[in-house]
Amino acid sequence: MGGSTAASLYIFGGCDAKVCFKELYKLDLQSFQWSRPRTLNNACAPPALRAHSTTHIPPFKSLKSSSADGHLMFFGGGDGPNYFNDLYLLNLKTMTWSKPAHEASKSPTTTSDANKKNATKVSPSSAEASAVSMEQQVYGRLPSPRRAHAALWYDKRKELVIFGGGNGSKALNETWVLECKDWQALTWKKIDALGKKPRVRGYHTMNLLGDRAIVFGGSDGSECFSDVFVLDLETFTWTEIPIYEPSLHCPRLSHSATLISPTQILILGGHNGTDYKKDITIFSLATGKFYNVTNTTALESYSTMGPSRRGYHTTTLSDGRVVMVGGYDGKRHFDDVWCLEVVAIAAFAN
Repeated sequence: MGGSTAASLYIFGGCDAKVCFKELYKLDLQSFQWSRPRTLNNACAPPALRAHSTTHIPPFKSLKSSSADGHLMFFGGGDGPNYFNDLYLLNLKTMTWSKPAHEASKSPTTTSDANKKNATKVSPSSAEASAVSMEQQVYGRLPSPRRAHAALWYDKRKELVIFGGGNGSKALNETWVLECKDWQALTWKKIDALGKKPRVRGYHTMNLLGDRAIVFGGSDGSECFSDVFVLDLETFTWTEIPIYEPSLHCPRLSHSATLISPTQILILGGHNGTDYKKDITIFSLATGKFYNVTNTTALESYSTMGPSRRGYHTTTLSDGRVVMVGGYDGKRHFDDVWCLEVVAIAAFAN
């Protein structure tokens, strides 16, 4: 639902008890002021949806953008009965939406060849949508429609990586990458990863640490998981991290997970298979242990002044603070914003 740059958190879509949304909001992470950015080419904006992924793509050479903020990439999601596998882009310099056209039966050409071909290409659709189709194509077999997956950007290889989710009939444990080195010819590839891969799941989290993707939690629809897996993004090999002190396991779905140090992931809220939670847990990659720091001396007022229990919220790390927005507790939908200073609690999880 949310994607962030260094200065801003963008929120798109989501839902309340009645409808899904398609509005875009921007939260300034310094002033904490909300705004509704004016966007262009709205015919190519995503529909109203929820449980999609929003990933920030920083600028790079092939992007042909001088914007310091790059793009936001939206994939998948659903609106209730329907599940999607569409890809949308928002240029954060021009605030222009685009939806790359899918060329399923063709192989990507070079950018120069594509430009020559597109110079004479005429689409029967609207002129606005046609212009977008001529700028970019997506090649390869598409991932199946899904929501509640996890996604991250691996800048070293210029790839969007997605894992898991659900397609309406079953949970998934597939790994896909979208190759973006050629910004005019994006290519989907399904990865046949090595090693012991995670069980099927959705509503999990995935964090980038160097050249590794850290997958935690989620649910297959019947069981809520507390396992942690690492995917090497260079070799595409899965490894499960041994968890010590089983009594302190932390089963979660619809939580948030924020990397606060090279060895620590901060887990906020979520559902444990029985109820929504409000506790603060740190998983240490160094020790393989979960540390519940909710009742530490650094958080004496958290139980009375902190956010109420919830899941399905969004978090980002900004200036040493974890910023949390929104969420749902099974009855109420939230639109509040909270900040948690991480310096005081990180020492309790070493």
